[in-house]
Amino acid sequence: MKYIWNFTKKSLILLGYCSPAIVALAITVPAYHKRTVNIAQEIQKHGEAIRDQDEFIIIDAETEIPPKEKMLKEYFLRSKQSGNLQEKIDVIGGKIHSIWLRYSIFICIMTLLPFALLGIKVAFRYNRKDITLKDRIASIRGSWWMKFALAFAMTTGWLYTVNPEGRGGSTLAEYINTQDIFTNTTLPGFILSPNIPLVVAGFVGWYLNLVSYFISKLYYDDVYGTRVYRFLVGKLLFVYGISLVLSSVEMEQGNMAMFLVGYFPLTALSILKEYGMKAMQGGSQEKGSLVELPTISRSQILRLHEEGIENITTLAAYPRIAELKKYQYAIAPMVDIWVDSARLYTIIGQEKALKVKEFCSTASEFLRNYKLPKFRKTLLDEYQIKNPDEINRLLRETFHYDEELMSIKPEGSSKKRK
Repeated sequence: MKYIWNFTKKSLILLGYCSPAIVALAITVPAYHKRTVNIAQEIQKHGEAIRDQDEFIIIDAETEIPPKEKMLKEYFLRSKQSGNLQEKIDVIGGKIHSIWLRYSIFICIMTLLPFALLGIKVAFRYNRKDITLKDRIASIRGSWWMKFALAFAMTTGWLYTVNPEGRGGSTLAEYINTQDIFTNTTLPGFILSPNIPLVVAGFVGWYLNLVSYFISKLYYDDVYGTRVYRFLVGKLLFVYGISLVLSSVEMEQGNMAMFLVGYFPLTALSILKEYGMKAMQGGSQEKGSLVELPTISRSQILRLHEEGIENITTLAAYPRIAELKKYQYAIAPMVDIWVDSARLYTIIGQEKALKVKEFCSTASEFLRNYKLPKFRKTLLDEYQIKNPDEINRLLRETFHYDEELMSIKPEGSSKKRK
């Protein structure tokens, strides 16, 4: 009985975690079904019109008829000649419904997959002792509307990915394909379509980046924070904006470029920021970039971006360090060192911090040694830092250093002093 209750409780947690995606699908999929029903009725009308015409119709090649409509009429005329037109008309609804069902299942899987990856971990495979049931429930309730926005964007994105020519045109093209009029392939129509909009290419790149990012969080048992959804929605809006801009520019391999922007949005954003800084400030580089922190990777920068930490100054003054280490478990061992480095960087400035980091890379290290004559002499002679007492005062007053933090000794943070 206890086993059944535990399984039920975990299943409800999983269901709650996936609820934003379920609600988004409940809105999108029925609307898609309604549209396909209308398409089926239109196709039936075309078939019935040809069935009710007594004389044989010849379609002139020069007649201006949309290609898909022309293919459809040729198919019905061929069926009328063979005497099984009514049979073809009777099964139109079933064939269109099968197209809708197949694509709807695909959309549901692709929308639920990211939520299920994290939700299963939260509900069934929690291994951390510092995470309580209250924390797991909070991960369900937190940022629910942001999760819903993300899920709705995914359902809509996949809806138009599988229908690159619109729901009507793509469904008609898929129906024609299944009749073996001009192809014998069994591949879905959206894979064969040459007309893939840039926004769809960007969305697919963004989605693959999202799934790989969630797999990384799953691997590091880093699935309880909720700010990641706000971060991912921001990345999607960035990708969408770039796709709209590029849509107005004729360029070769535009879809590939847009896919790469979607898959590497942080790199694309960094390039645009650097270009903007050079344009506005005459070639100066962006100040306070997180890449200047010791031993930090791109994936770790993404974790800090989840929490709204965009630069070193923000990190230095971040008020929720304990929460950051709890919900960004993968980077927890390095957070104190980064914060410590960011505080020294903030007080002495970028130019001096970049020069002195091999000698003294953290604020706590500076506070421990600033009174030593050799330390002060090296600061003055090699790095032109003349005011260590003032730096000490600013560090203590601004960031309220205590003995616990001052005991941190980052590995490889300083070279051997003469």
